[in-house]
Amino acid sequence: MSRRSGQNPKLEIKNGMYTFRYRRDLPGVEDRHQVREVIGAVKVMTKSEAERRIKEFMVKKSINVGNAKIPSVLTFANAVKH
Repeated sequence: MSRRSGQNPKLEIKNGMYTFRYRRDLPGVEDRHQVREVIGAVKVMTKSEAERRIKEFMVKKSINVGNAKIPSVLTFANAVKH
């Protein structure tokens, strides 16, 4: 299964903090919820360290793994039955 669009977060700087946004699937709903996470202060870490922390976060939360179940598939399957 391939990744859904929007699952490749980009590093952003907001108010002196490294942040990133990603989209979270909601069970039983076709829409996706956008979430912003703060990584840390710009003064404390480098850009490459912030990018590494994004990848660690995504793996830890099982967001970008190939076997992740997409909740909206169930909704689509139910629509096809009807």
